[in-house]
Amino acid sequence: MNNLTADQHSPIANSLPPDFDWLAFQQLLLNFSTQDFTRGYQIINQRALSLCLNVVDHYGLFSDQPPVETMESLTAKIGFVPRARYLVQRMMALLTEENYLSNLGESWMAIRPFPSRSQPQQEPSYPLGLSQDPIFEYFSRVEVNIFAFFSGKKIGPGIVFDKGNRSFWESLNNDSIFFGPYAELAAFVASSCLRDGARILEIGAGTGAATARLLEISSPHLISNYLYTDVSTVFLDKGRERFGQYPFMAFKTYDINQPPETQGIDEGTFDLVLGVNALHVARDVPASLRFLRSLLRPSGRLIIGEGSPPDRHRMWRPDLLFGILEGWWSVTTDSILRPQPGWLLPSTWKALLEDAGFAGICALPEEGYFGRDNYGGVIVGQSPD
Repeated sequence: MNNLTADQHSPIANSLPPDFDWLAFQQLLLNFSTQDFTRGYQIINQRALSLCLNVVDHYGLFSDQPPVETMESLTAKIGFVPRARYLVQRMMALLTEENYLSNLGESWMAIRPFPSRSQPQQEPSYPLGLSQDPIFEYFSRVEVNIFAFFSGKKIGPGIVFDKGNRSFWESLNNDSIFFGPYAELAAFVASSCLRDGARILEIGAGTGAATARLLEISSPHLISNYLYTDVSTVFLDKGRERFGQYPFMAFKTYDINQPPETQGIDEGTFDLVLGVNALHVARDVPASLRFLRSLLRPSGRLIIGEGSPPDRHRMWRPDLLFGILEGWWSVTTDSILRPQPGWLLPSTWKALLEDAGFAGICALPEEGYFGRDNYGGVIVGQSPD
């Protein structure tokens, strides 16, 4: 890892208070370099590839001569419903990345043999306790239900929220070593920026992972109003259950895809807007960012914790898991500002915030901080004075 510092002329220095504790923030970034985290991602990547290979074997894909498939031939052989199209495309992308396929533009050609089902697959070796991480429960659910998902017998929410139970989703966001750090990082930066009488809006609050961390490390007397929002009333009920005892808390449905004034939220109201892995699912990210900027007071801050693909050329492989959810992939893309659904690179977020009119934009940390792979972190932007 590189050192994380800011000189007085950098956007970072302009975006954060002078007493920001860089050392403590870098200690939190160490969560992305622990042995369990590193080994865990190796297992994630292995299981994602195994999932793709199982699909190829199950449907006999690339078995013709020449071994070429188009989206039309994949549709015929798999018989997948329209909502599964994105997942199929991402599987082809992963197999291309692994040099099983060559992308020919409108088709894919197999360039080396696929392992057959008769070849024994070596089970990954999990470090002590890591096998219980919720992300591997997610893998198990997708692996068991993938063919029913393709045929339309199962839908994504039915797989994730089995019989309407949201405890798994709560555990994934609160307890997974692969998702929990983003809430910690964003809450730390937000807490450092609080001043007396702060008015806070949290978007996509979900199960309250970021809320809990922010309230734990902040002085409650600094907060005059905390508006906890989500598009789901079920998650709002969960928020009331967890945080309703705080007198400054309020709970409201808010859809980041719609103008805030149509939802009863006034412009220029908040000192801080906080979101953790919430903005990347906006249907039109530039429009949603403009909505959020309008809600900030002058010099108010937008603070978002967001993951990242490893680089511009390799995919974040849990994309296969979230690809079963329409809200993940049903977004407006742009060749420059929003090249694909899912997590975005820090540099892409910076460009998006600049396009939306934010000032003092910084990524904590910048790309390249972790070495070979990016893991994301926190993006900060300010409303102009």
